[in-house]
Amino acid sequence: RGAGERAVESTTHAIEQTRGVRRDTQVRFKEQTGVALDRDVVDQRNYFYRGYAWLSKAQLFVLTRSYWSAGRAASHGKDDLERYLEKCPGDADANGALGAYLYFADAIPGFVKILAKLFFIPSGDREKGLEMLRYATTHEGVLSVDWQFVLAAVDLVFEGNFEKGAAEFARLLGDYPYYTRLAEPLVVVAPLYP
Repeated sequence: RGAGERAVESTTHAIEQTRGVRRDTQVRFKEQTGVALDRDVVDQRNYFYRGYAWLSKAQLFVLTRSYWSAGRAASHGKDDLERYLEKCPGDADANGALGAYLYFADAIPGFVKILAKLFFIPSGDREKGLEMLRYATTHEGVLSVDWQFVLAAVDLVFEGNFEKGAAEFARLLGDYPYYTRLAEPLVVVAPLYP
């Protein structure tokens, strides 16, 4: 037998052992708690957490120019968030996360959209994204200030609502004077004031 055959056999053996350990763990868990760890028994919140994590991971892949991996991660994140929002449509944070994705995936320049299709990155929807972001900023959520920041940046940079975006950043800075990141956009656009 060659080295390749031994590697395949070793890998196959390791996979079988892992499956056996997983089954044993599930059986023991069910015996101790009475709860089955089936794939179908999922707390809906896990779709939000996993979707948010996938989209965060996609951002990191883009920063490292791993576009194929970014597309796969974004697709998983979008699917999980949409699945979560089917059951919990009023969740402000899930609306904000998916809204930000949908907006920016559609707002990117045309030539980047062509590349996005090549890397199977899910397309966006600018208007729906804006609607979801606005919802997230006006409803209670753990990340509501972050969504206000994102929406102000959208107004300031992408939508051409310069005065509205600058005013929103000024308001946020007044509300959170120690959050210096809010001052950055105001400093950047200061030379553009008449």
